[in-house]
Amino acid sequence: MLYINKIDRGRQPTYGPSHVIGRGCTATISILSILSIISSISIISIISIISILSILSILSIISIISIISIISIISIISIISIISIISIISIISIISIISIISILSILSIISIK
Repeated sequence: MLYINKIDRGRQPTYGPSHVIGRGCTATISILSILSIISSISIISIISIISILSILSILSIISIISIISIISIISIISIISIISIISIISIISIISIISIISILSILSIISIK
């Protein structure tokens, strides 16, 4: 449509509101679709970052649990070794006491004769 410019009253081709809306609408739709794609990509990347962080936290929890279990296994092994050392010492002391008693009994038998 051809409108008359009100400033100089000359006939200049200007576009009416319907033409401007039509052209601006196409540009707006393409800009909105680009923004929609960018926001979708950013949402997907945020979700992937969150999932990577959750996987890393699960892995760290698993590693902490395995470290704690390894430490507990080592402590159990050390306790068992301490108990075995104590039992070996007690067995040796019992054997020594028995040998002392037997030596004393042999000496007493010899002294009686």
